[in-house]
Amino acid sequence: MLWPFIFATGVDIDYAYESFKWSNLAKNVAGVTVMVIGLSNKSGSKKRLYRVNNDSTFCDYVDNINPYIINSANNTIVEQRRKVLTNYFPEMPKGNMPYDGGNLLLTREEFKLFEKEYPKDLKYIKRFVNAKSFINDDKQYCLWIRDEDYSNAIKNSFINERVEKVRKMRLDSTDAGAHKLASRPYSFRETNEPTNKSLVVPSTSSERRDYIPMAYLDDTTIASNAVFVIYDAELWLFAILESKMHMAWIKTVCGKLETRYRYSSTLGYNTFPCPPLTSAQKEALSKSAENILMMRENHSEMTLAQMYDPDKMPADLKRAHEDNDVLVDLLYRNHAFGSDEERLATLFDLYEKMTNK
Repeated sequence: MLWPFIFATGVDIDYAYESFKWSNLAKNVAGVTVMVIGLSNKSGSKKRLYRVNNDSTFCDYVDNINPYIINSANNTIVEQRRKVLTNYFPEMPKGNMPYDGGNLLLTREEFKLFEKEYPKDLKYIKRFVNAKSFINDDKQYCLWIRDEDYSNAIKNSFINERVEKVRKMRLDSTDAGAHKLASRPYSFRETNEPTNKSLVVPSTSSERRDYIPMAYLDDTTIASNAVFVIYDAELWLFAILESKMHMAWIKTVCGKLETRYRYSSTLGYNTFPCPPLTSAQKEALSKSAENILMMRENHSEMTLAQMYDPDKMPADLKRAHEDNDVLVDLLYRNHAFGSDEERLATLFDLYEKMTNK
């Protein structure tokens, strides 16, 4: 909303500091992330783009700084989309919101007690992941009761007590939608589950990572609304999303939580431009995805957070990603890109063509 209005006045960005964490004297050292942007109506002069790294400041003199604070002649604004721009990409909804006051969720300790006391009713419990537990492999669980199983499930005193607490919580709410949900107190607000496997994308991830850790989960795991999910996603799509090409787009057009990456389906995934793929390209991408997943298996003792820590990333996994990056780059031109700036120039050009902007 802001930048088209600014540019219409004949003003552009004269200098800018990329996001940096501000050291300050506030009580308890408040966590503040700062970006500085200077506007000017000067034309033809070089622009100054500052980068702050480990308390050192670097300056590049460039021809234009675009609204995403990168060196680019392209001032296109990427707009949110409800449907995918690349029309052969499947939808990416959020996971399931419990809306339960915590009563449908179980800690690891609660699960162990349930497992010991009610072994025959374990069919009503599934693994549950949010963004943090997914990346760090923290074990969480939830009650997952289908409509047809409700009458039998509440014969269990533990389940019945939890379900009644959910009913009360929803009826006590001032939200009319919650009152409607009280008629189904045994289930989450959404009840999406994979028939086979689902590709899970955490909504936030550390800016230190070269790739956002994404992974497949089977039908024994329920994803929360703190992650995005592609149900029954094919391997070729995994290869594209786990590439530097996709990461360059996400880092640029999506928002941030402080300086952490904040993934968005409507702003990042749905807008991501990708050329048409041949069967041979999909096959090559699928093999590349399998290679990445196999390298992860070689280090199954590590969590995703550890594997994708740049200081701890295993060498074979890093090579698998580098090979995948080249493969995805070649979808866009006949040789690999030398930098994210080159990738973004190509992506924005393709975005303009696909949206007719």
